Amino acid sequence: DFSADTVAVLKFDWSYAVLSSGYNDRLRVLVSTGCNYSNAVEIFNKSGASLATAPNTSSAFTPNSASQWNTATIPLTQFLKQSNVRISFVGTNDFGNNLYLDNVRIITGSYSDLALIGIRTPSPVTCVSNPAPVITVRNDGTTVITSFSAQTTIGAGSTSTQTISGLHLNSGDQQDFTLNPWSLQDGSNDVTVTIQIPNDALPADNTLNLKEVLNTAQDVIPIRENFDSNYPDWTNITEDQMKWVATSINNNTSLEYNAFANLNIGSKAWLVSPVLDFSKARKASLFFDLSYAKSSNGIERLQVLSSYDCGQTFTYIPYDSTGDQFYTASSSSSWTPQLNTDWKRTFANLDSLVGKKQVRIAFVVTNGHGNNLFLDNIEIFTDDNRYPATISSEHLVYYNSDRSDPRITFNLQEKETIRLQIYNTLGQLITDDELPDILNQTYHFDLAGNPGIYVVKIQIGNQFSTTKIFIPN
Repeated sequence: DFSADTVAVLKFDWSYAVLSSGYNDRLRVLVSTGCNYSNAVEIFNKSGASLATAPNTSSAFTPNSASQWNTATIPLTQFLKQSNVRISFVGTNDFGNNLYLDNVRIITGSYSDLALIGIRTPSPVTCVSNPAPVITVRNDGTTVITSFSAQTTIGAGSTSTQTISGLHLNSGDQQDFTLNPWSLQDGSNDVTVTIQIPNDALPADNTLNLKEVLNTAQDVIPIRENFDSNYPDWTNITEDQMKWVATSINNNTSLEYNAFANLNIGSKAWLVSPVLDFSKARKASLFFDLSYAKSSNGIERLQVLSSYDCGQTFTYIPYDSTGDQFYTASSSSSWTPQLNTDWKRTFANLDSLVGKKQVRIAFVVTNGHGNNLFLDNIEIFTDDNRYPATISSEHLVYYNSDRSDPRITFNLQEKETIRLQIYNTLGQLITDDELPDILNQTYHFDLAGNPGIYVVKIQIGNQFSTTKIFIPN
């Protein structure tokens, strides 16, 4: 009975994880002001990924931490002055996974509650020393919010406070706001953001503590990283204590994320590249090796995110997969790869990044308390061939089947400037190119329509090699 109320809000908590097979259950909330639901009003409708509050899983889902629950706050203003209101929660089964509902409450009194939902930008790693952060806040109370204050503290420095006014944030409304620029130091910065309103009924959701890394290191593609030595230009950052850790295993040194021991479901660990220059590339692709054992305890998620603005925002996702898709074994014990067959080579197309100068790539794992995930041999090519040539030597000159397309493939440990010269049988120099930043590329010789025998001379540092090639008629 809302006939005497001037304010009414529905709040409830739910928890759900999508089953990895892709079946999507649905939750709807209907409100009727009559004796049946023939003219009911739908005020909530989510399914699948939009309903999920935890990472995908291949097993029956049971929430085991507060982070796996979401809270809905829905104004019931349109039903005020009604005396026969009925609310129904409707779950639609798609043979997906378990759905949990709790703490349903209808609040008719006035109270204030402003929640700090998250930081939209910058990401955990940026090259901008004075980024202007964008925060997301939501009115979880019943009163209209017209202003709030935001305080930011970086490290042990002084607190910066600003007031954001002129608002009309109704109950349940969510909005982004840009704060005054931060002043970050090189390396890791501890940042605390707090929002405040008078008489906040739930101040526990007003503060976020995060780490922000300022990393201005730069590189030019192609690149290769196998983690067998130090990798100072890469950033390793996490939401809890579980990071990517260098581990010596059968594949020399690899990075390990120990999800088997991490009980903090939903936490993320980031491995972020330096700022990468794609401006001279016409095509690009990413390869990396994964090793993972699927466990019935839970499933991890791995995403490769990319940024055009050196990490301020990550807007393109070239790879997004869960452990039941990329696993290389199954095990109920803590996983460590032992054999070459325990690894899987993975490809992602990066053509959408070509021409950009301030690209960042991030490998982000979401913990599902499943099993350990290993990462190694990251390579970015200046080509988008899913099946590039593989060679064991530093370089190889070779043909296609009819000798019409001679080429050279390089496989260097570090980037080098290569001198490439081609001579005809008269000893005349017909090609003399200096090739910078050579690592893992393949080059084609443009000798079409010029049959004959040629000598290809390659200089790598102080080393020289020559190879004869024959171009048929």
